[in-house]
Amino acid sequence: MGKAQISIWQAASGAVLLSALEMRLPVVLGRHGPSDAGRLTDADGKEVLFGAGLATLSRHHMDITVSDTGGACVIDRSSNGVQRKMPGEPNSLLGKDGVDKLPVGSQRQYETVGLVIEINLPHASRPLEAGATGEKIYAVYDSASAGRPKAIDLTDGYLCLIRDASSVRMERQPGASAAEVLQGVKEARQVCLAVIGGDDDGRTIVIPGQNRSVICNRRSLPENTPFALAHMDTLEVGGMDLRIMEEGGEQPIVCVNPDCRQMNAYEVGGNCRYCGTRLGDGRTQKLPLGA
Repeated sequence: MGKAQISIWQAASGAVLLSALEMRLPVVLGRHGPSDAGRLTDADGKEVLFGAGLATLSRHHMDITVSDTGGACVIDRSSNGVQRKMPGEPNSLLGKDGVDKLPVGSQRQYETVGLVIEINLPHASRPLEAGATGEKIYAVYDSASAGRPKAIDLTDGYLCLIRDASSVRMERQPGASAAEVLQGVKEARQVCLAVIGGDDDGRTIVIPGQNRSVICNRRSLPENTPFALAHMDTLEVGGMDLRIMEEGGEQPIVCVNPDCRQMNAYEVGGNCRYCGTRLGDGRTQKLPLGA
């Protein structure tokens, strides 16, 4: 049995009803009759209720099952329709009992009766957690002012990404832990999107300051929850891409798909492990040390 991470929010307002809930497949989404709340039930019998006044949800609205390739299948069981959302394309209606297959490691969103349901599937394997080898860890980003990629040393204190009125700025902050730094920035009434730095186990972690403020490898991360980063992870924070790279680590290649842009280990004739795009047209990501 596989697992999926499920987030649900209101399509109109963006109000979050569930954030990054991990459940064991198969999962059934439907309406909880007595309360008109939404309901998720997984293979372990765990039942989670969300929202209120969701009378247009069918009692049995959608299934998320394990596919024959180890990914997942989303099956529309509703009377009101489930639509697949794809960046840059019109929504696609699955239709009654229609099936949409998700490959291992993918993320996809579905819209139905005013709700957006985001499904994230774990990767078959992850690289070694950043910091485990004792090498320096960097966040590489495209600097508009320099006109080229620049690298920030993540082993030197804590990096905060703070939203101002019209932009996102990066700044160093002192502190005993990433959680302490995040709390301090919030107490200063600043909008902190993320704090990145080391933890007591020698790993490099990110803590999102808000729900859905950090996306790692196309997966939304939950608010205030530490997440261990690995070499070749791609963070999307406030419209900025931060590419996590370990000094001396394998040189990755960046997917050419503009809706993906994730880093992959280079493999001749290989495809992106996140979206399936051929990697031969991608650009090699080098660590710009000393830049």
